[in-house]
Amino acid sequence: MAVYNGTRQSGLASRAARTLTRHGFTVTRTGNAGNQNHAATFVQYGATLKSQAQKVSQLFPGAQLRQVTRPGINVVLGQSYTASAMSVSRAPASLAANARSADDDLCSNLSYG
Repeated sequence: MAVYNGTRQSGLASRAARTLTRHGFTVTRTGNAGNQNHAATFVQYGATLKSQAQKVSQLFPGAQLRQVTRPGINVVLGQSYTASAMSVSRAPASLAANARSADDDLCSNLSYG
């Protein structure tokens, strides 16, 4: 996937690429979008990649999904990402759903026999 900075704030594409990589995605390219005045962040995806694009969009609160004719996935960062990147965000609900407390006894339901 490619990540493009659609704002005038430097370094956003690299920062977003690191986030995607930490979450198991492969980023093959970063750079600046042709337009540097995007208000919203959006995830462009080819016809067969909608479910993957939805997973990617969870990492960018408020990101819009846009199907395009090109194959692959592109993330274009807008001012909405600039604002969210500067604040601490919570993990997506899908990631937090299976979280456990350090107090959980993982072996309590095991039988030895």
